[in-house]
Amino acid sequence: MPTLPYIDKEKKTIESPHVVLVGAGASRAAFPNGDACGRKLPLVNELTDVLDLKNTIEKYGYLGNTTNFEAFYSEIFDKPQYGDLVNEIQKRVREYFEKLEIPNTVTIYDYLILSLREKDIIATFNWDPLLLKAYLRNIKVKSLPTLVFLHGN
Repeated sequence: MPTLPYIDKEKKTIESPHVVLVGAGASRAAFPNGDACGRKLPLVNELTDVLDLKNTIEKYGYLGNTTNFEAFYSEIFDKPQYGDLVNEIQKRVREYFEKLEIPNTVTIYDYLILSLREKDIIATFNWDPLLLKAYLRNIKVKSLPTLVFLHGN
């Protein structure tokens, strides 16, 4: 009867696939000094400051708490009076993350991608493109694991 996980007793290896979850703080840990141009990798609750959104939020008349960015964004997302604010936030987030550049040096993301096998999965909640950029620059090196973007991308 097979065991879970599958163990190849002759090779003395575990052959089952691995799933690596990459979540909050992973990009900051991988790039503590920022991207190739020194741009900060913000944690989600730093987005209001990093994207300079305070005045914009006030301009659109939102008076609630913005400390928890995900709660704030969820609160305004479906309210018609904040439609323009939602569009502006989406634009700024997209522009900021599109500008991020991966350093020309080997990163933790490169090591992670290259240490896994084709049957493995890296699932990420992060919005930044640096994991994908590391993946693309290593795509010709070997068969890589599958990337799954849990927030969409």
